[in-house]
Amino acid sequence: MTHSTRQKIFLVGMMGVGKTMVGRHIAQKLEIRLIDNDLDMAERTGSTIDGLALLPIEQLHELELGQAQFLLDEAGPFVAGLAASIGDHFTVLNQLQREGQVIYLRADVKTLTDRFQSGHVGRQNRASDHSEFIRNAFDRRDPVFYECADYMIEADQPVETVLREIDALLPTLAP
Repeated sequence: MTHSTRQKIFLVGMMGVGKTMVGRHIAQKLEIRLIDNDLDMAERTGSTIDGLALLPIEQLHELELGQAQFLLDEAGPFVAGLAASIGDHFTVLNQLQREGQVIYLRADVKTLTDRFQSGHVGRQNRASDHSEFIRNAFDRRDPVFYECADYMIEADQPVETVLREIDALLPTLAP
């Protein structure tokens, strides 16, 4: 399947890389629907974003996996960010790549840790050693995201640079 025939755009990466911001930008530029991972999951489960964050981590990850399945079944065109935990599911990421275009927004561990400590990131606060949690999750998920991505954007650059790189991809992303 060529890029131009895949009408779903999936944004993957660790928590805090800017998936929602990039998704909003793409949705506006391409005039397609944005499916916000947290808002959609909360709505579909009858919860709130804060309520989801209070769930046991295993239960939350199951809901996030269900969200990925929902997106696979949903008709395009749309852009959607996926929870970072999807990086623990190589086969699901491969399905996403077959059904749409996958953009990996990648940031290094230092950037992710800094964003967490500045309050820009939420759910990692379950771990007592945030930097160790982020490092372990990054080490496990980075190779999977990298292998399953059609495109990779270094998201630890200034926002304007990230959005310029996204803009350069728009002709290949347009449904």
